[in-house]
Order: sequence, then structure tokens, then C-alpha cells
Amino acid sequence: MKMLTRQKVHSFDAQLISFRRLSISTGHFTVSVPQEFVFYAGQFVSFIIKKEDGTSLRRPYSIASAPPANGQIDLCIKKVEGGIGTTMLFALQEGESMPALGPMGAFGVQEAHKVGDLCFISTGAGIAPFKSIIPDLLKNGFSKSVFLFSGFKNEQEILYQEEFSALAEQYSNFHYFHAVDSPIDKNYIPKGRVQDLVKKYLPPGFSGHFYLCGLWAMIEDVGKLLAAKGVTSQRIHFERYD
Repeated sequence: MKMLTRQKVHSFDAQLISFRRLSISTGHFTVSVPQEFVFYAGQFVSFIIKKEDGTSLRRPYSIASAPPANGQIDLCIKKVEGGIGTTMLFALQEGESMPALGPMGAFGVQEAHKVGDLCFISTGAGIAPFKSIIPDLLKNGFSKSVFLFSGFKNEQEILYQEEFSALAEQYSNFHYFHAVDSPIDKNYIPKGRVQDLVKKYLPPGFSGHFYLCGLWAMIEDVGKLLAAKGVTSQRIHFERYD
């Protein structure tokens, strides 16, 4: 099987170019990267968080834009209460920088997996790598069916609905479904968990590969659901956000 090639990892100062709120808890960051920064869809960058005691931490965040970088990338980041990394990132002002490393990771779609249909499953900010992977596949002529099932806490936490809905209109082979678990408006539809979307919309006999991203509880639960459908572990790929 052809593997994704290793990219050069750069150490650089990521300057905040722009920021916008996606939801109450989540932000869309556009940051600078070196002009020679080359990544493949599904990779991440790590920010170096310098602590007051002189030590530092690394915090990884998935790239939420499709290649090529052209000097900048997008990130989708959920603010964690008390989290040192996201607290510092959300405090950044446009023009300010934070040290970073990247690209890293191997969550992208392997070439050998592109011969069949693909299904992406996410909860919350776990949609970030799919914001990179799915547009990259489609714009490069991937013709098999692509499914995206995304779950969110409530309707105020839905991420990138307009973008994915537009892709579904543009590409007939892309199918996008979302649901919210605890809607603020009790009449909101679609209501439910991402597992419900899998049960309802995954075609019978689906033989492709699955890519899961989100909290471990979802990954474990969906993994059991897929196993019950006869899906082998070799067809399930995941990246956990906790």
C-alpha cells in the first residue's frame, strides 16, 4: 500500500492573520506559515506554549484548510476552560505570533483507500481535519461516494454547515448529514447523535474506509457500531481529541 510521504517539519512563528468565532466555544484561526510549508490534508501543527516557570508544552491542532498552504493555514480550535494552550491562543491579537512546529501527523487518506467509497464521522471540533481532507479529495477529482456525518451538542455549536452544504451542492458524490444532541430549540431538526446518522444514512453493504475524529467516547461507540455491521478494524481510522 502506498503510504503518505513524510513532509519536512518546520519550526516557525505562526502569526495570527485573522480570527472569527464559529460558535460560543470555537474559533476559526488563519495563521501564517513559511512559504516552503508543504502539508497533506489531515495533518496538524503544534503550538509551543511557554509557561511562567520557563518550561514549555506542545499543543496539537488539526489544519482545517486544504493544501496548498501558500503561506497560511486555517485552524478550528475549541476553547477549553482552564486550558493553557487555548487560553493563550484565544487571547492572541491579529499580528501577534506564537511559536509552532509542523506539519505533523498521518491521519490523511491513504492512496490505496481511494479506490472505494469513504465515510467521515466527527463530533464537535473533530470536524477540523475533514475540513481539509474532504475539499482536497473533491477538488482533485475523487469520484467515489464521500459521506460526512457530524454531531454537535446544540444548534449554536454547528461548525462549517454552510461550507459543507455548498460542497454537497457542487459535488453530487458528496453527502453531508449533521445532527445535534441537545437542541436549545426543542423543535430543532435533525436531533440525535452522530451514531443515529450512521444507522440511518450509511448505505447497506458499504465497503469503504471510515475516518473518525472526536472524543474517545464517540470513537469507541461508533467503532462498536461499525464492528456490529461487519466492518473490520483495518477499515477504521481515527484521531482522538482527548
